[in-house]
Amino acid sequence: MKRKFISLLLIVCVLTGWMLTLSPAFANAAGGKAEKQRSIAIVFDNSGSMYLKSMDKAWCRAIYAMEVFAAMLNDKDTLTIYPMHEIDIGGSKYSDSNPLKLTGPKDASKIRQLVTLDAQGTPIETIDRAYAGLSGASGEKWLVVLTDGDSFDENEKPFGNAATPGKLNDRFSGFSSDVHVLYLGIGAKAAMPKETANVTVEKASNSADVLAKLTAMCNMIFGRDVLPASHFEKGANKMKTDISLSKLIVFVQGENIADVKVADAAGKEAGTLKSRVSTKYSTGGANNDSYKDAGKDPDTKLQGVIVTYTDVPQGDYTITFSGSSSSVEAYYEPDVEMEFLFTDDEGRTVSPDQLYEGNYTIQFGMKDGKTGEYTDSALLGQTQYSGHYSVNGKEYPIDSAEKSGKVTVELMEGDSFNADMTVRYLSGYEIHREGGEFGWPLSVASRPAGELELRISGGAEEYGLTTLEQGEPFRAEIYYKGEKLTGAELEKAEIAWDPEKSGALLSKVFKDDHYDIVFSHKDPSNPTATPLGYFGFQMYAIYKEQGAAEAKSFPVDFEYTIVDDQVPIQVRMTLTQSYYVISDIADGDPIRAEITMNGAKLTPEEFAEVDFSAKCDGLDFDVKALPDESAYLLYIKDSGKLEARSYRIDCEVSKTDNIGRTMKNTATTSIRLSTVPLWLKWLIALLILIILAILIWRIMKMKVFPKRIYTSNGSLDAPRSINDAVFAASPRRKLKKNGQLSLYASTDQIDGVKFGVKMTIDHGDRSFLYKKQRERSIKVLAKSVIPVDGSIEIKDVTSASNSYIKDAQTEGRIIRSPDPDDETPFEITDGESVYVSGSYYDSYLKPKKFTVYFQVYFTKQE
Repeated sequence: MKRKFISLLLIVCVLTGWMLTLSPAFANAAGGKAEKQRSIAIVFDNSGSMYLKSMDKAWCRAIYAMEVFAAMLNDKDTLTIYPMHEIDIGGSKYSDSNPLKLTGPKDASKIRQLVTLDAQGTPIETIDRAYAGLSGASGEKWLVVLTDGDSFDENEKPFGNAATPGKLNDRFSGFSSDVHVLYLGIGAKAAMPKETANVTVEKASNSADVLAKLTAMCNMIFGRDVLPASHFEKGANKMKTDISLSKLIVFVQGENIADVKVADAAGKEAGTLKSRVSTKYSTGGANNDSYKDAGKDPDTKLQGVIVTYTDVPQGDYTITFSGSSSSVEAYYEPDVEMEFLFTDDEGRTVSPDQLYEGNYTIQFGMKDGKTGEYTDSALLGQTQYSGHYSVNGKEYPIDSAEKSGKVTVELMEGDSFNADMTVRYLSGYEIHREGGEFGWPLSVASRPAGELELRISGGAEEYGLTTLEQGEPFRAEIYYKGEKLTGAELEKAEIAWDPEKSGALLSKVFKDDHYDIVFSHKDPSNPTATPLGYFGFQMYAIYKEQGAAEAKSFPVDFEYTIVDDQVPIQVRMTLTQSYYVISDIADGDPIRAEITMNGAKLTPEEFAEVDFSAKCDGLDFDVKALPDESAYLLYIKDSGKLEARSYRIDCEVSKTDNIGRTMKNTATTSIRLSTVPLWLKWLIALLILIILAILIWRIMKMKVFPKRIYTSNGSLDAPRSINDAVFAASPRRKLKKNGQLSLYASTDQIDGVKFGVKMTIDHGDRSFLYKKQRERSIKVLAKSVIPVDGSIEIKDVTSASNSYIKDAQTEGRIIRSPDPDDETPFEITDGESVYVSGSYYDSYLKPKKFTVYFQVYFTKQE
């Protein structure tokens, strides 16, 4: 029954401690935030009264409570214990000048080894030294005073029961506001200072309450709460968390407690196991003779195991352990954050830095730090929201006692918006957010522009200069957010381009659902100032929706060519008669001047706009216009002064186009006037040509020799070796009519004999003037062939199909074989071979035979 009472009392005390905590010192204690670093100092009253039997083992329960406190530290936290009197722990001595310093829960078991060396009075200086130690510490600073003193002393002089509370108040009021003081008085007689904004005062009416009270203070410091009965079935040790927890601490007390574990139905542990610390009562006591027996009688029920889990997700869990438990407690830190957001008319969340003109709902509530989902879990306790939002400096309140709330606000472009919000939940948790944390105040910006698209269609690739303003316009359509702009919205849109690159003057004409891009001359007063050529540039559209930023489309290529489409005027003069006999001039055909444009005749209307002029080199003429034929006729008149000669006739036409440019063209022809009819002149010319042709034919048919005659180095067959025979055709020069030709080979080795023949030659049958050298030939009279040297005799001469032998009846002459009476000359052509054989007498007057071979050419061989 007593154990149940202690457990219940522990829960009540923890909740009570939180309800008493209303100071700003506990702001931002909610879970889900970055873990803070804390420096905690405990002033441990180990005066003699703590060891009195009347205090019911207060020393043991206080030391155990400090060990439990240390076991619940976070890793970065430091706990420094300042004893009022010197202590010994495992052979090391500590005092308020040399306190015991612990970091995290790992060294919590050292505390149970504490032995007070000499328990005496209650010096207030220990509080001063603890405060001084905190002054140079980092992180959040907490000073915990754990005492049963009813009268503190200074310099070993007691203040007395009546003065002690005031003295404590004086001390605490001089402390810096960044040091938070928690004061726990033990027993009915303990001195109790007053509570202030920075000082929290609690009282344990007896020593059995110390653990609960100090644990509540621990939870207060670390922003934890006791898991309520709605979420914790103690008999079955089952727990349910419907929000994520940043930390869960389970404290199981009892005999031989071990293997404490918090897990789901599948056996998976709740979050990450941070630490598992065993706690146990102290047996140290004090070394004073009067208190030595205190260590022999500790509270042996004070033992258990503390397990700490972090990042615990929502779920159902069971606490399991071995041993016999007297109590099971669970403390938690919610992993929640305050949600402060904007939604638009359609319920969509809007980022605060993207507030645009419109109506918004400001929604606020709590969300799970892991899932991000809104939560109204009972683990948040009672929630209270308070804050403000301001528009252009004017504040409007926000208040709600519900789990969430909302307000509506209308914002205009350019408005300045700011807000702050505080939520208090459970028994003192608080989250405060101000606009500065988000970079506020915000300026309501223009809504981002939607996608703007410019579409260009129609138009033409080429535009004529003269017809520019009648050319087909381009069609420009504008789409915003995929919808085509029309009417008034389209009129608000702009289409822009660089006019310096456009060549022509472009303008847009509104057509309800599109714009026409029409062309005009760059300078309407001077159309020819519009340049010609290719023009390529980009167009883009600009549009601004109300409350939105200006939208600009991607550039669209815009291309065309301006060409000179002026059709030149042409005039062509045609003559059906170019030769006139002066005496018949009046009966002559007229000269015709035909006018065209681009190869086509002019219409009568166009013809009427043409200016025509002609001059005829002094001739008089009449002009007749033929509009239907797009022509003029010029009739030459007999002025009585006509001369027999050629006359040049010039005409000019001009026409002005629709942009003021004058086109001109000229044509020229000539006629001849004569006193003689043309047919007579042609007859005389024909006779002269015939005579010239006969003369040329006669000249070309003249017979000529080849210009020169050459022989190749032939061969000489003689009884003696001849190495340097010279073959020659004589003469090697231009032949003359009825000339002679000698073919011989001469050598000094055979007594200077010339082996060969000489002959009389005449023109061959093919030796005409127009023939080439190689195509000509020469004729040889058979009876004219004789030896070139009188010392030799000719037996025979052979040339192609002609063969000649020595005539026995003549001296040295040869005759044709086999017909001696045939005196027809034989022809020698270019490249023909001639063989001569015969005999000669050597120096011994003996006849010797020889044969000589020649090859005759009319051109020199390379």
